[in-house]
Amino acid sequence: MSLITQLLQTLQGMAGFAGPGVQIVNVTEPADVHLELDVTTAERYSCGFRELRLNVPPFSHTAPGQLKQWADDVCQRVTYLLEQLDTIEFDPQTGQAQIRSTRPDVQADQTRYYEIVLQMPGQLRLNRYQVIPGMPREQIDVQATHEVLQKLVPDLVQTALTGK
Repeated sequence: MSLITQLLQTLQGMAGFAGPGVQIVNVTEPADVHLELDVTTAERYSCGFRELRLNVPPFSHTAPGQLKQWADDVCQRVTYLLEQLDTIEFDPQTGQAQIRSTRPDVQADQTRYYEIVLQMPGQLRLNRYQVIPGMPREQIDVQATHEVLQKLVPDLVQTALTGK
């Protein structure tokens, strides 16, 4: 069963969950691609999650330059979130790339943005943050419909496995 099918079935079974805290959903594909989603709320057609973690073992033996390409591919392919994404930092020494919203959501006195960190060997973390002037940034929930997840998860896996 595919990673996204397992994830959506699990989320459907969690409908009505609203914390407190998070419920960690773990799913693995036959190719050993592993996804963890820290779910804070689950409804029939949507969910809120604190963090999405993806581990793609087939990607683990690639060179740091391929990590930069992965980051660029994620930015080109994942164009349907609230803000456009762009690679803002790449460190070949540590094998880490950081992606953020290029134009964060600014409303009143708060700024919200996505952050994706890619790290060798084949690990990805997706979070959303909020910044209020004078305060440290705060991690907030990503709100996503199941339809968005149905596109996002395979896109993230596909970019890691094929570099496209």
